[in-house]
Amino acid sequence: MRQAFQQYFCIGLAALLVGVGAVAQQTVPAPPTPNPAVGANLPALPLGANDLVRVQVYGAPQLETTLRLSADGKLKLPFLTEAIPAQGLLPEQLQALVAQSMRHESVMVDPVVQVIVQEYRSHPVAVMGAVQHPLVLQAYPGMKLLDALAGAGGLTADAGPEVVVSRDGNPTLQVNVHELMQGLTPASNLPLQGGEQVRVPEMMTIYVVGNVMKPGLVRIDEPGDATVLTAIAVAGGMKDFTGKQAFIYRVEPNASIRKEITVPLAEILDRKAADPLLQPNDVVLVPDSTRKRFGSRALEIMGTAGATAIGAYAVYH
Repeated sequence: MRQAFQQYFCIGLAALLVGVGAVAQQTVPAPPTPNPAVGANLPALPLGANDLVRVQVYGAPQLETTLRLSADGKLKLPFLTEAIPAQGLLPEQLQALVAQSMRHESVMVDPVVQVIVQEYRSHPVAVMGAVQHPLVLQAYPGMKLLDALAGAGGLTADAGPEVVVSRDGNPTLQVNVHELMQGLTPASNLPLQGGEQVRVPEMMTIYVVGNVMKPGLVRIDEPGDATVLTAIAVAGGMKDFTGKQAFIYRVEPNASIRKEITVPLAEILDRKAADPLLQPNDVVLVPDSTRKRFGSRALEIMGTAGATAIGAYAVYH
């Protein structure tokens, strides 16, 4: 009888302890753990407009919320009457400010707040121009110019010799592509903080037609080298019987037709005139000389006729 009583007493005591543990577990909730699927905490950057954050309060899961900062960088939580200015704050600074506001508005006596950044939208870097996939991406700690170009898929074959980096209020910087890609000048791999525009201009495109060896589209690497003679040289040079003049056809701003510009080609070759600079999408026409071609043909015919006459005279005599 005593043995049976002891057995039932042990079972009852174990059940009581389990019940007390369950009550204690309900009374003191465990600290919240971020859900990796929703987004583990991103690198700490100063917060700004339209950034997405998740706010968690230890012991109050009903207060957990995910929302975006407003256009002026404020955080409006549903359990607070006043919006919190979050512009420029780091996540840990914002969570301290949220806890302070909760105490001030008597929401909780001593809240423990966690702010998790789900998405940044306040640090855009725009990459455009001669890249594979122009896009706007978000800067992150340690991000540099090569990282932004790699995010855009790299440069295209038409990429010019320089990358232009600009930011509102700062001087525009020009980076040599060759030095950047080859790592010849480490300082050219500029750090990016967000707000930059990275533009990769295309090489200057010019069309050379007419009496040249390889008529068609040519590309000039350096804008300062884009002259008439350089374009003709890239097109393989001139053929025989080239005229004394060439022509540039250029579309002027707000004009519907191309303007014709006469180029004294013979004088340029004789160093009596300057070699004019070209602009993107210019068309250079190198005409042949009908007079030279006709004269050469006449001499050819005369030479053939003379040789035939001499041969006939020799046979006859």
